[in-house]
Amino acid sequence: MMDTLLQDLRYALRTLRQRPGFTAVAVLTLALGIGANTAIFGVVDAVLLKALPYPDAAQLVVLSAARGDQQQLLISVPEAEDWQARNRTLIDIGIQRTQSVNLTGTEAPDRLVGSYVTASTMHILGARVTLGRLFRPEETLPGSGQRVVILSAAAWKTRFGAASSVLGRSVTLDGRPHRVIGVLSDAFRDPFSPVDVFLPIASAPSQSWFTRGSPSFWAFGRLKPGVTPEQAREDLSRVARELAQEYPSANANTGASVRTLRDSIVVAGAHGKTTTSGMIAFCLDRLGRDPAGQRRPSPDVVVRGVLGPGDDEGPGRRESLRHDLVRDHRAKGRHRRRYGAACQQSLPRAPRPGLPRLPPAQGRVRVRRGTAARLLWRPVACRGHRGPAR
Repeated sequence: MMDTLLQDLRYALRTLRQRPGFTAVAVLTLALGIGANTAIFGVVDAVLLKALPYPDAAQLVVLSAARGDQQQLLISVPEAEDWQARNRTLIDIGIQRTQSVNLTGTEAPDRLVGSYVTASTMHILGARVTLGRLFRPEETLPGSGQRVVILSAAAWKTRFGAASSVLGRSVTLDGRPHRVIGVLSDAFRDPFSPVDVFLPIASAPSQSWFTRGSPSFWAFGRLKPGVTPEQAREDLSRVARELAQEYPSANANTGASVRTLRDSIVVAGAHGKTTTSGMIAFCLDRLGRDPAGQRRPSPDVVVRGVLGPGDDEGPGRRESLRHDLVRDHRAKGRHRRRYGAACQQSLPRAPRPGLPRLPPAQGRVRVRRGTAARLLWRPVACRGHRGPAR
């Protein structure tokens, strides 16, 4: 048994060494397949199998502007204020903008992921603190000039040594001092991406953030009891039509889109997965094709088909089975192309079109001209045969 295993292992290594192109594509295919499956399972496990880590998550929605076929557009601060004041279906609305900020004045300057939010954003998402407190509404009002910051649990531990003395400390972000007022609990996570520090929109680096013609924020909302996302969308669309009449230069032909937080996370997590599937399909199909696009049998399959498996029937059957499972592309090519065709059908829905299309599958195996002649003079390591094949 051990001798058979070692013999098969040597045969596989020798085959891979003889075909480095095949080996490279096979390794790439395995890497893409394993990585894509791991990422997809992570999204499914976090979103579909587990409950979202937010209180009453079924009532949480993501709000955005809509214009024509574009349903996920950013909104401006004045739009969010108007939606909050005029809607009839949402308990509260909060906004968020994420961008990097520079941390200086420490032993090692660093670049952090910052999120500019309103006080209602943190309350809608059910944020809790380990130290200190959350933002007060007056601290996030545009024009208040409040420069305070809340640290994530990860940033508190990695950048500040998990020291409780960090409360009240002044940290320099983008060249301006901010006072630390709180540290979030380990359980809190931003819905879409890891965030190191949360800042009030009042400390925005530019006043252009607060103009109606500069949409740059995502919005979160919490539905009133018994209200569906469709009802909230109709309600906000009514408000959007009113704003289009009042501010035609900034809000003309602009509607509203409402999507549940769970659906938004699924879309964000699955972004690019279809493109990865297309890459896997391309690699799988190429495993059984030559540079001209035709499927090619391996040389040793041709030789063994002419010479036969040998006198020992048992090993011969094993050799035949091994080729059927590993090397015989005449059988495996059909299955690879079926998988590739299924993946390619989803490529038009991928966010990045233009991946290469493969030619239609050929029904028969063709051997390139001159292959048989080269095989006659190639040393073949077959049982019972040494030297050039006759």
